[in-house]
Amino acid sequence: MTRVEPFGIGLVGAGPRGLIALQRLCSGLAASASDRPVHLHVIDPYEPGAGRVWRGDQSRSLLMNSPCARVTVFGEPPLPGERAARPTAGPTLWDWARAVADGSVPADPQAAAEARSLTPAACTTRAFHGSYLRWAFDHVRRSAPARVQIFDHRATARALDDAPNGCQAVRIAAADGRELTLTVDAVVLAQGHVDMLPDAGEDWFAGWARARGLVHVPASNPADVNLDGIAAGEPVLIRGLGLNFFDYVAMLTTGRGGRYERAANGRLRYLASGREPVLFAGSGRGVPQPSLPASEPPSAPGVDLAARLRESAGSGPIDFRRHIWPLALHEIGRLRNAPAAPVPVDDTSASQRDVDALVRPASGLTFRSPGEYREWAARLMRTDLRPEGARPEAVGRALSSVRRQVRDLAREGRISGRSFRDHVLGTFASLDNVGAEGPQSARLEELSALMDSAAVCLVGPHMLIEADEDAGRFAAYSPAVSGSRVVARCLIEAHLPAPDIRRTSDPLLRHLAATGQIRQRSLPDGRGDYATGALDVDTATVAVVRADGTPHPRRFGYGPPTELVPWVTSLDVSGIVGEAFRDADRIAAGCLRLMDTADRSLDPVACSARYSVPHSP
Repeated sequence: MTRVEPFGIGLVGAGPRGLIALQRLCSGLAASASDRPVHLHVIDPYEPGAGRVWRGDQSRSLLMNSPCARVTVFGEPPLPGERAARPTAGPTLWDWARAVADGSVPADPQAAAEARSLTPAACTTRAFHGSYLRWAFDHVRRSAPARVQIFDHRATARALDDAPNGCQAVRIAAADGRELTLTVDAVVLAQGHVDMLPDAGEDWFAGWARARGLVHVPASNPADVNLDGIAAGEPVLIRGLGLNFFDYVAMLTTGRGGRYERAANGRLRYLASGREPVLFAGSGRGVPQPSLPASEPPSAPGVDLAARLRESAGSGPIDFRRHIWPLALHEIGRLRNAPAAPVPVDDTSASQRDVDALVRPASGLTFRSPGEYREWAARLMRTDLRPEGARPEAVGRALSSVRRQVRDLAREGRISGRSFRDHVLGTFASLDNVGAEGPQSARLEELSALMDSAAVCLVGPHMLIEADEDAGRFAAYSPAVSGSRVVARCLIEAHLPAPDIRRTSDPLLRHLAATGQIRQRSLPDGRGDYATGALDVDTATVAVVRADGTPHPRRFGYGPPTELVPWVTSLDVSGIVGEAFRDADRIAAGCLRLMDTADRSLDPVACSARYSVPHSP
């Protein structure tokens, strides 16, 4: 009798998306009629579940950007009285925190102390969320079917190639430097946000800085950056006022011993430690985005945007400005004027003014001095950066609906390449971030306190960065603010670069691109296709598309490298979790079909019978 060897699946990436893919695979295997043993190999140099972004050793000054009651990596809650654990059923971050707080879930002292201090609307530290994700990984491993073994490989995937027999050979580098090969039946690419090489402008600034002994911090995850070389009291330039900006501010203020206290008048004030630098920051907008609402607003009956878009565009290519944006303005007006019921809105001028006020609050304004600009910005901060008449909740909710349609239509190739480049990437992506991806309101209150103490100075709108040859320093200024020019030895690029397989530093994606095994997604256009830089995957199956345009039957991919638009994504129950689970279900279905085909073959010997990697269950 032929011995049936285990069916092997490699998951590259042990962060939240790798975890979700693992859940869906285990759930599908539990429902499968097959009794074949399965080996699931999780490949990541960082701890499984948390991955690099949510690892436990990062600064506790760094927070999530979603309330813990709205964060989960599970597709469904556990049923009341349920005894047998299921891989896909588990608590939200808030429910897990309550279990930690009452002692029913063991945790380290720091996590337990934080759990006791939380509320449903609180944003936890990233390290605490990492503890939740590690627990979730262990939960999935414990609840997996008996025939499934999950192996944790603390290693970096460096190459992936087709073996002569069709199996998948994954070359991995262990922490001790050994490079070994793992041979499996299928591979899932779930790396999450991958590192990027600097663009031409950043590369030039970096070289200019090195030649003069200056400090240039490239665009990257702030948790990975060593800021010890920045001295107390020295000026530091920060380009960008998004979420990474707030991370750097936290690391260089409370991360250096500063603290906040509530004054008698109720205002928050910052008490410096004396170890902080002075931060000069700016962006095109000039001020941070509006804060996110503390809770999800009640849903309102809405129009079927997908149906209206398809009716408007017919079967031809969709132009964002002509077909999508007018519907977005109508939806903003509906939510702005009658949140509880659908109301026709013929005049969209008020909606456009709302959008303009949020995106360009300083449009047309000039300031005679940095002090005058500081007072103007402070007034906006005190009203949560919301100009009179603007309704960021309405704008954000409408744009969120439109975002889902844009994402699906772009995936289907319906949006023309030129419109995608000029309108979606050039305009809508920034609009959507302003309406839906702002910081926590607490972070804005802290920023106001830091501005009051002069620990942080906002340079002004349309901030420009220059290399000042005479001073041998970086220089920043706003053309709208007289006297705003400031020079500094250090420049921090406070943005997260968009994934692009053409300039990623991820070794696995670089190998696949260099050997012609993958291609970037292109959108058709009458003037020539537009190359997006996103990893191309099949829309229906999320199978990785080969250079010749055919889906690879044994490779699947999802997450940021495959996204056409670099929107900020979090595991918030109101949005990205549904998308992640839908894609992960497609991945699980593809792997199960592959296993079913192998089970029916005459030679049921699996690829995973031949691997040469030490592994630990």
